[in-house]
Amino acid sequence: MLGVTAAALVVGPALVAQAGGPGRWTTLSTGSMTSIDRADLARTPDGRLQVAYSYRTAAGEDQIGHLAVSATGATAVGSHPVGPALGSLVNDPQVVQGPGSELRLVYSGIGTGFAGELFSSVSLDGGAAFGAPGRIGTEKTAYASSGTSAVVAGGTLWSSWATTDTLYLHQGISDAVPDVSFDNPSTPGGSVCCAYFTTLARDAANESVWLAWYSNSSQQGTFVRQVSPALGAIAKVPGSTVQFGGATNSLAPDQAVALTGRSGAGGTYTAICKGYPTCGSVSVWKVGSSSTLAVPGSKDAKRIGVAAAPGGRLWVFWWASGTRTVKAVRTNAAVTKFGAVRSVRLPAVGTVWNTVGDAANGRLDLVVSFDPEASGGPRLLHTQVLPGLKVAASPRKWDNAGAKSVTFTVSDAGLPVKGAKVKVGSRSDTTDAKGKVTLTFPAGFDTGRKKAVATRTGYFRGVVTLRIT
Repeated sequence: MLGVTAAALVVGPALVAQAGGPGRWTTLSTGSMTSIDRADLARTPDGRLQVAYSYRTAAGEDQIGHLAVSATGATAVGSHPVGPALGSLVNDPQVVQGPGSELRLVYSGIGTGFAGELFSSVSLDGGAAFGAPGRIGTEKTAYASSGTSAVVAGGTLWSSWATTDTLYLHQGISDAVPDVSFDNPSTPGGSVCCAYFTTLARDAANESVWLAWYSNSSQQGTFVRQVSPALGAIAKVPGSTVQFGGATNSLAPDQAVALTGRSGAGGTYTAICKGYPTCGSVSVWKVGSSSTLAVPGSKDAKRIGVAAAPGGRLWVFWWASGTRTVKAVRTNAAVTKFGAVRSVRLPAVGTVWNTVGDAANGRLDLVVSFDPEASGGPRLLHTQVLPGLKVAASPRKWDNAGAKSVTFTVSDAGLPVKGAKVKVGSRSDTTDAKGKVTLTFPAGFDTGRKKAVATRTGYFRGVVTLRIT
């Protein structure tokens, strides 16, 4: 085990609330949040999504909120404040699933008798109660973190944080094991400040651990480094800087760098915005590869996230800046092609301050910090996103003077989808193993534009427009 349960923390009254299934947003958070308060997610063996976030109580005290969302997204259960007995909490608590039944919070702050280290609390009952804070690591800098992260690999907890010009790592949960630190990269004689938004990820193939962060030093950009089983070379993410106005420039992610391993497959992947001063497109990079993959429909993206789905697939998601839309798309198993881009409408006009997602169940559980223009300040919203179907028709246009047979092809990220129902008006049939189905339209069929709609359980519908003259 990573540790044992200490004295139980104060647990407030449980809250039970409806949570967002596909197409439905629901508020998860309580208390007052700011634009820099962030959430983190973990999936427990019972299929529930564990959500941890920072907020302020009515009395102005820093607090960590926690709740669990059912696998279907139908119910939020066990919502309660986690009282870490610390003040001045850093705004990005982490929650990770450890070996067996261990669910662990990782966070930092300053309180009576504490000097600002990194702390951890463990739950052995799925988050119903967490133990008291236990120090981990030896440095006194985590309270000033500009981006905290945690991951479990090979049964061991890894934690990271960044402060101005230094990045820190800790292995395990002991306060006797020294932290590892290294300087943020810079050009010779240039500024080393500052490093931000650290993210740790595990490669499922070999249990190696990777760190990503954003730098605005004289050698700015997004960087990755293997940290276990040994420290590797620092690598810059391709496309994370561009030349603009005669200088090297980059776009900060403004949240944890998008970095993940894959479920049941090897490789570590990151997603960044390519372009300056606005995002030209989101770019996905398999760490160590020689090429990147552009994400369709991602111009002007902000708050980019990435999540592992079963079978090696990935979800990429982002806020379409300045709009009421959050977008998401799922890849194929090889992470070489994308499915249909989903556009999910927010409940009001406002700003998305950060996004985080989990796709362990295939569909994307998406949690965003959303600040509506009208009132109230930021709050956490949750929804689920189904992968989208793509549907093509051959031909898409014909003259109704004679009968016409039209072949429809339904796919998901380049793969044929069997058993999808394609419907045009009263005509319908289902696709075969190649994702194909043929519908015949008689002579004299109504002219104009007609929609062919493809549906299948577990997917959002795909649509193609036909034109009959």
